[in-house]
Amino acid sequence: MAGVLNLQSRQQETNTNKTKFSIFAGKNNEQYYNAFHSNAGNDYSFLISSSYYKTDGFNLPASFSNPLQRTSSRIRSDNKSFNLFGKGEYRVTSRTKLSITAMFVHSEKGVPFEIDVSNPRFWYYPELKNYTIALNGEHIFKTFAPANLAFTFSRIKQNSVIEQFTDISYSQKDDIELTDDLTYNGKINFTQLIRKNSLLKIGLSGFTSTHKEKFMSDNFTEQTYLHNILSGGIEYEYFTKNFITVAGVGFDFSSTPKTGDKVSKKGISDYAFN
Repeated sequence: MAGVLNLQSRQQETNTNKTKFSIFAGKNNEQYYNAFHSNAGNDYSFLISSSYYKTDGFNLPASFSNPLQRTSSRIRSDNKSFNLFGKGEYRVTSRTKLSITAMFVHSEKGVPFEIDVSNPRFWYYPELKNYTIALNGEHIFKTFAPANLAFTFSRIKQNSVIEQFTDISYSQKDDIELTDDLTYNGKINFTQLIRKNSLLKIGLSGFTSTHKEKFMSDNFTEQTYLHNILSGGIEYEYFTKNFITVAGVGFDFSSTPKTGDKVSKKGISDYAFN
């Protein structure tokens, strides 16, 4: 049912301290470097990881045949990527814990040209950036029956540059696209056990995404697209040894107040009973 989700997070072993380094090299100048460190105590844990990957591309089988492909390595299958990841968790009390996760990715990658088409496109991503941060929490209520509240909130920002070229030489640009995406997402879920044989679930989730784009062919005029979603639901379960009865209600709302140079559409909503 919309809005009712179970959130779980993997936990580290307590009282540990680990550090790892990894190096890998392969064909076509393939390189991979990784550094990892984690530490965990009775009430806390954290880890941080950093990696770098690079390759000039991948090799093609001898059976591959295309008039534009004149090398054994797939044209524009190169890739570079730097990744930084961190996560920390803290147990505030015996019934409350919080965690935060952050990630940064910076990539540069080619896009192999299309095959089996009359007019293939020639693209390249000179820049792809992603910034992510998420906050998670869980609280167990001390009531007449077990109850649990879990939540997660996240922010994701992504920027990209996409270049399109006129031919296989990748020397003359036909167009350039600049994109900027920002997304917020949140979920809250409450679960209550009632009389040992029934369960109440309440959930609410929200999502908003803003996409901005500019094209060289349009004199880099900015267009903005905005999408909002809200979902919620309540569900009651009654169970015995022989059967389970479930009843609930849920609702969803979606709106697109900004649609670039197009006319925006009116928001829509729906609900359901079960």
